[in-house]
Amino acid sequence: MKSAPVRRRRFALVAAAAFAVVPALIFGSSATAATNGNWWYSSYHVADATAAGWTGKGVKVAVIDSQIQSSAPVFSGTQLTVDPTALCTNAGATATTTDPNSYHGSDITSLLIGNGTGVGSVKGIAPDANVTFYAWGNNEPTECTNPASQDPYGLALKKAVDSGAKIVTTSVSDSLNPTVVDDVAWALSKGVLLVSSTPNTTSDDHRYPNDYNGVVAVNAVDSNGTLQTNDAAPGAATDVQPDTTVVAAGVNVASGVTPNTLVSGSSAATPLVAGMLADVWQKYPKATADQLIQSLVRNTTPGAGTDGYGHGEASLTKMLGVDPTTYPNTNPLMNKASGVPTAQQVAAAGGASTSKATDASSPAPQAAGSASDSTQAVITGVIVVVVVGLIIAAGIVLLVVFLVRRSRRSQVSRG
Repeated sequence: MKSAPVRRRRFALVAAAAFAVVPALIFGSSATAATNGNWWYSSYHVADATAAGWTGKGVKVAVIDSQIQSSAPVFSGTQLTVDPTALCTNAGATATTTDPNSYHGSDITSLLIGNGTGVGSVKGIAPDANVTFYAWGNNEPTECTNPASQDPYGLALKKAVDSGAKIVTTSVSDSLNPTVVDDVAWALSKGVLLVSSTPNTTSDDHRYPNDYNGVVAVNAVDSNGTLQTNDAAPGAATDVQPDTTVVAAGVNVASGVTPNTLVSGSSAATPLVAGMLADVWQKYPKATADQLIQSLVRNTTPGAGTDGYGHGEASLTKMLGVDPTTYPNTNPLMNKASGVPTAQQVAAAGGASTSKATDASSPAPQAAGSASDSTQAVITGVIVVVVVGLIIAAGIVLLVVFLVRRSRRSQVSRG
């Protein structure tokens, strides 16, 4: 049987249209898992979480990527919205199945909210999350036309936060404009959780936004929990990245839009972590973004190594089992090598992180001017207490009158 081709997902958007096709990797006794691109679904016990109702419902997630095949079967019936205006206005947000620009963004989004149909039968890790896709729209950042003269990532971040996104995940990057650090500080100050992939090669100097303080940086592991190999030296070295926060499944996972294709790279691991956080935020809506990050780094599964694994492999099961509001409301990722944004910059940008995720299970608010059931119960209780009190008082008065009259009669008979 011929192995399915593997398309390597590069971190830098400049390489989005040039994924190499190589034979699928076989990992010893895990050959079946490796060739089954949905192996991560059972590894993370996603079916159990879904059965329990933790599907990211009500949590708004923004995906910043290249382009997307929004009409692909894997997205049918999902809560997917595509911002119609591409960040690079000389290219569209959506694309056809023949446009390689659409492969990357489509695969990333299918891992987040896929419905299980289509060529790869990909089921998303947070299938009911409300996802808005912001398209870079052009595979060559140097050719990006942006009349606002803003960095595309910074522009997308502002649009996403203004639209109510609680989690923003991206698996693409370029040499960002230095002013983007201000946008990141502003998003963090609004209580938004930022997730970003790391480079797939140690020779890649595109390290933002994953290197920024406060941002969750994700690298990829295979079905054995082994860190992905370095693109610069395939098969010879692992892709050890500084300031990695956690790792997640990202080697040999199924494409949601390309037949018989497996994709690999930190790009694929990143939406899985974002989806885990959406599921947990749905279950614990009173938690803050900072508390969710605390839970992420405290509830990992030990990996096959330590160097390059950050705090370990992300665990959906462990995070769902712990209320994150028990953790400190401080971002534990504020000491990265980049040094920015500082805590002072975040505070100056908008204050402490106090935003909450949408609580889909909260009851609808009462109409203005109408009393709630609890209020009516209190009023009723007060009336009952007053009536009973009056009856008791009247009884006491009658008893006193009776005793006085009886006493007088007794005195007359004795005289």
